[in-house]
Amino acid sequence: MMKNSTRFMVSMAACWLSVNAYADMSFAKIKEAYTNSYRYEKTQNYNDAINALMPVLTQYPTTYTVNLRLGYLSLQQSKYANAKTYYEAAAKALPLAFSPKLGLMATAIAQSNWDVAEQLGYQVLKADPNNYSANLKMAYVLTQRKKYDNAQVLIEKVLAMYPEDISALTQYAALFAIQANYAKATEHYSSVLILDPENVSANYYFSAPAAKK
Repeated sequence: MMKNSTRFMVSMAACWLSVNAYADMSFAKIKEAYTNSYRYEKTQNYNDAINALMPVLTQYPTTYTVNLRLGYLSLQQSKYANAKTYYEAAAKALPLAFSPKLGLMATAIAQSNWDVAEQLGYQVLKADPNNYSANLKMAYVLTQRKKYDNAQVLIEKVLAMYPEDISALTQYAALFAIQANYAKATEHYSSVLILDPENVSANYYFSAPAAKK
């Protein structure tokens, strides 16, 4: 209990420092920068979404929130080196936060760097075994590494908690399809279509010859 309490207090202190790093910049200017960034993101104008936040980053280069967002935006542009730098800065600002680690994991996955992705996934799952994003990302990594049984365990863990989750159900069906277990794949893709009739992955599966085997 004392250990968890200490971790919580450290995390809260780091968060307070992160927020108060903005004390020298007016709230209106910060809000304007983020508002513009989100507006550009909606049109997939990621370059301008990043540039909108540069004044904030320049004045507060070690702040958690701006680095986390810039990591995400850089990842959308496939600028992996930049994404890694920003996510690492966010992780340094708040070491207990999961989002930067998951961002680094997503960056590694995008580059098919399965060793790094798996290591990061285990770091998050060790601290939070039921973390939704970490379980599904790790299951994807393990599937790519042909560790199908381990991947199945993680997806089933998520489905036990969120049985109607479309992402988990789709990933579960795909896991069986990749192993040519078409009976199971058909069963679970059918469940996906009941919940999401226009699901692209499920409809593609049923349009493919393999589904008829």
